Amino acid sequence: MKKSIFILIYLCINSLFAQSNDPVTIINPHYSLQQSGLDMADDYGMSSGLGLDFMQITSNNFIWGVGTQFIFGSDIKDTTILDHLMDDRGNIFGNNGEISSITLYERGYHFSLKGGYFYPFINNTKGFFALGGLGFLQHKTRIQVETNNVPNLEDDYLKMYDGLSNGLSASLFVGWLQMNEKGKGNFYAGFDFTNGFTQNRRTYNYNVNGPITTPRNDLLIGLKLGWVIPISKRSNQEFYYN
Repeated sequence: MKKSIFILIYLCINSLFAQSNDPVTIINPHYSLQQSGLDMADDYGMSSGLGLDFMQITSNNFIWGVGTQFIFGSDIKDTTILDHLMDDRGNIFGNNGEISSITLYERGYHFSLKGGYFYPFINNTKGFFALGGLGFLQHKTRIQVETNNVPNLEDDYLKMYDGLSNGLSASLFVGWLQMNEKGKGNFYAGFDFTNGFTQNRRTYNYNVNGPITTPRNDLLIGLKLGWVIPISKRSNQEFYYN
């Protein structure tokens, strides 16, 4: 039993120094379908993310890079934020006396510095990889007045209702990466977790008649699928160990 454990540890340590032919630089456009959690679940439900990562896989399969993501959705949990502007039938009128069409959306973005490791199983171009990240997360509720103008929802007045929050974030991605030598079928897919330590940044919020100073603990859990565009190619040879 002890011998098996030592062999396993030896293989794991040596895998960190496995020699591959070339480092590779990749660009990754990606899409995420994600569910809000913790404090963020009080405000939003499901959302989507579109982003772009720039990463390099070194000759020893360590990964480093940067990534951005635009967050958008229409699953707003708190639909009462404009109730005080409505009449008894739930209508909000514009300054011309006509009923206004108002839609609520989730909007945000995430930026992070990333680092991790790629563990190939097939040749040296396909395998599992994991990325950790530190960054910045921001989100708010966008209030779109689609017809007519509503004086109470113009310019700075909108800031009283959007709940703008931002702060530092930590993220983790675990998934499968595939880079074919011929450039076809290059993709990655896996599970993505983003934890944001944010706070409301508005000096006045209508729902509490003032600022909100309580720190937030926001969470996004998602499935991510990305397209891998190699800027440089990695040769398709087997690993060997020192």
